[in-house]
Amino acid sequence: MSTTSTSCAIVTCTQIPYVFCYCCSKNLCLDHLSNHTALVNSQSKSSIDQIKRINIDKLIANDRLKLEKWRDDSLKKIHRYYEKKC
Repeated sequence: MSTTSTSCAIVTCTQIPYVFCYCCSKNLCLDHLSNHTALVNSQSKSSIDQIKRINIDKLIANDRLKLEKWRDDSLKKIHRYYEKKC
């Protein structure tokens, strides 16, 4: 528990902060800690839900198609160059 001369990160609050949030680098008093914790948890859950919705197999398949197209295009260029030189 840290007591400093700074005030709580909530602008209208004049209480002494007792907690430092390492996630957002804010000093908070005990009264505002629970609201802040709920907000951080809500944001974390939202991020976790977004991560869960990512379809890795679909991303890999799309990138594989792009890579195969690049390979085919490159081989065509090489063959054209070879035909011109030989």
